[in-house]
Amino acid sequence: MDPVKGAVFYTLSQKLADRPRFVRDDASCLQCHSGAQTQGGPGLLIRSVYTDQQGFALVDADQLTTTHRTPIEKRWGGWYVTAKRNTQPHLGNLILDENVNTTTLKPGMSQSRVSLNELFDTDQYLTPHSDIVALLILEHQTHMQSLITRAQYRATITLEREKELAEILGRQPEKLTKRTQREIQRVGDALLRYMLFSNEAKLVGPIEGSADQFITHTNPKNF
Repeated sequence: MDPVKGAVFYTLSQKLADRPRFVRDDASCLQCHSGAQTQGGPGLLIRSVYTDQQGFALVDADQLTTTHRTPIEKRWGGWYVTAKRNTQPHLGNLILDENVNTTTLKPGMSQSRVSLNELFDTDQYLTPHSDIVALLILEHQTHMQSLITRAQYRATITLEREKELAEILGRQPEKLTKRTQREIQRVGDALLRYMLFSNEAKLVGPIEGSADQFITHTNPKNF
């Protein structure tokens, strides 16, 4: 995450090499990672999809980019989800047959698992958890990064336009015009509201993560 450019993408070849190296790859990455879903600039995103037994998204089914404002019942399709306590259904841990009629699928068809050992060998991974609280935090963080980048871009462009206008009019602005102030305040307010969890999706009960390092999550006061 570059403080000026936003998300910068690299690839790492999966072929064995004596000296592996990261390669800058904006051309292919930005096809998905720059647009309306990332607030118009390069950014990260979390998606919820219906997946088949090979882990591929079902192309005929709904797909959704999620944030902390997305209803829980529509989140985590294509993800494993573990929790010690969670009463809210979601789309995590749901594996479908590729021939399923996707028009009959409903949000919130699955529940969290305490363990993933029944699904695959977790000994091959750094952690046996796909902790629900970590996923909640991740969804909040990714969209917030996009809003930070958007605020940076919009403020820079707005200030440059005001500078150009001042030069055309042959004056040195002693302070920002009201229009410039409103534009900067608008993107700043949107970022601030999101950082304070404004309009976070309602939780019907406490959610307790499966990993000891994650705490129980409940809604803060909504704005």
